[in-house]
Amino acid sequence: MPSSVENEVGSVPEFHKFYSERAKDSALKREIEDIGGELKRRPMMGIKIPQDRWPEIYVREYGITNLFKIDLSGGRRLVYDIQRVKQVRRMRFIEYFPTHGAYEKRFGYK
Repeated sequence: MPSSVENEVGSVPEFHKFYSERAKDSALKREIEDIGGELKRRPMMGIKIPQDRWPEIYVREYGITNLFKIDLSGGRRLVYDIQRVKQVRRMRFIEYFPTHGAYEKRFGYK
């Protein structure tokens, strides 16, 4: 009988700090929570970012081996990766971008 994979959602420490500082009733916090719930059901729901666009800091600091983005309302972006350890698939929020311009700058489009 095949074993099932458990899906979890977490974050890197810097994102966790950012998220923890949001007000409990903030629209952004609710949007991130909703995305986390959806990621548990559909881990690859985001748009895959080509490896040649990955910021070096993500590779160095977090050891990413894949990277996805989710477009939020108002031109904002959220990036995450997926790690697999045994029977657990963990989606990690890496960084939130309050504007499309901030995202473009981090990824070298500007």
